[in-house]
Amino acid sequence: MPPRTCLLPLAITALGGLLAAQIRPPLPGLPMTPPPVDHPGLAGQPLFQPPRHADAPPAPPVVSPPVPAPVDPDTAGPKCSGKDLGDAVAKVLALPWCTNLDEALAQAAAQRKPVLWLQALGDLGGDACSALQSLRGITLANETVLAKLRERFVLGRADLEAAPHVGVSNGYRPDQTALGATNGAGGRNLQLVVLAADGTVVHAVPGFWHPLDLLPELELARHLHDLHGSPDHTAAQKLAMARTLHRGFLRELGSGTLGRSAWRAEDEAAEQEQPARDSFARDDKGLVVRGAGGLPKLVPLVQLVHERMLARGFVPCAAFDWESFVDYGTPRHDPNAAIETGRTFPKAIANQQRRERDAARERGKGGRRR
Repeated sequence: MPPRTCLLPLAITALGGLLAAQIRPPLPGLPMTPPPVDHPGLAGQPLFQPPRHADAPPAPPVVSPPVPAPVDPDTAGPKCSGKDLGDAVAKVLALPWCTNLDEALAQAAAQRKPVLWLQALGDLGGDACSALQSLRGITLANETVLAKLRERFVLGRADLEAAPHVGVSNGYRPDQTALGATNGAGGRNLQLVVLAADGTVVHAVPGFWHPLDLLPELELARHLHDLHGSPDHTAAQKLAMARTLHRGFLRELGSGTLGRSAWRAEDEAAEQEQPARDSFARDDKGLVVRGAGGLPKLVPLVQLVHERMLARGFVPCAAFDWESFVDYGTPRHDPNAAIETGRTFPKAIANQQRRERDAARERGKGGRRR
């Protein structure tokens, strides 16, 4: 066994090999489509026009309407429904889930494994918010993901309906529809949290996550877990090494992950209305990069998640600021509502109404100060 002092080089080497796997063939049954690529050079190609008389006025410039970017089929549309979805959910439920965090942490200490704690709006085996419906039908039911969870983690789950940071969605049965989604979609309604046995959050990803992209996140989380538990490094050294791991992870992201980490249109619009955000892309001088209409461009959600975790380091679960961690886009994520009816979550709705009243009160205070 290599000495513990070699932990960082080994972790980075292992991560490099894992991240390189993103360019390998996709997992069975999960086609991976490259993200759309702009070709600005095509705009300069000459337009073929009919001959024009020398005295005729110049023809007005031909302006082509903007062409919407093609939708990645991995991130949209129905993926699983009816009996197939029910069977997928049954496979996920067959995993050994704890419903008590203290019990999960005790098992983690005994087995020397990290805990993967799934907290979501709804019930893993019953009515689930749209983000959880997608996660359990597409990602958690994937055979490679199932094996990783079963072998490498102690598993636990909890309902977020009464949590202060929760967003809004209806709940959908296991025989309804699992829709494709982008990484990070529905971040208020679902978080996958990796904890050490002492209750420290070593990594977390909010919202839905595609199986091809969740697997590297889980592997990174295991390295962070081992780093947190290392007796050979000080707290300051562990923090510096954790930041190095996150930065290395971001540098190695493939085009597939970046494409699947694009913002939903409604989340992007809501985010761009904010005065200043850590989600805004910045140039080498720290200035906000702006696009059409002067609106700020946004970093991919996978980058935003890692930068927020990088800034936090290792934080006890009880002290983790979930509100700021999942504060991006809109509080509502419910694409299933466009195709089917689901039950409501009264506590989540009441929580959102309270949040709206608080926001209106703060706007009123600002108006009086002016």
